[in-house]
Amino acid sequence: MSYNPRTNYKGPAHERIAANRIVTDSNCWEYPGSPSNKYPTISHEGCYVTVHRYMYQHYKGPIPKGHYICHTCDNTRCHNPEHLYAGTPKQNAQDCVNRQRHAKKYDQETASKILAMRELTGMPGNTIAVHLGLSKSGVNNFLSKLGLSYQKGGYQRYVA
Repeated sequence: MSYNPRTNYKGPAHERIAANRIVTDSNCWEYPGSPSNKYPTISHEGCYVTVHRYMYQHYKGPIPKGHYICHTCDNTRCHNPEHLYAGTPKQNAQDCVNRQRHAKKYDQETASKILAMRELTGMPGNTIAVHLGLSKSGVNNFLSKLGLSYQKGGYQRYVA
């Protein structure tokens, strides 16, 4: 079996990422990773981390507490630092609606109303559904697909 520097390289994570980088026409830097995982991971200091979060920290510094690393390019496999920014859960959810990446059951106006009611009142999906005349399961599924779950005190982002 021959040595392949692209797959057997054991250097720093950013060098391993660069050795496997695929640059797309839109200048996204994609890391191959597992096709079943929309966010590729890499081993770093004994732990697996998502490539886009690692690259954000490597090039831009620490991720602010309570923030997510979002993509301006809408490509979850991209790790180009120019395409990454730190956003709050609110910014991330609103970005999903603005770019129409949310659950397609609702049009943009309805999705914006659901998010606004959740943000302003902190009420659960069932109550929002009643106020807007929508199905309870539909609103709860919509919020769940955005990664929002109702807990005491309002909606919280799922943290894996």
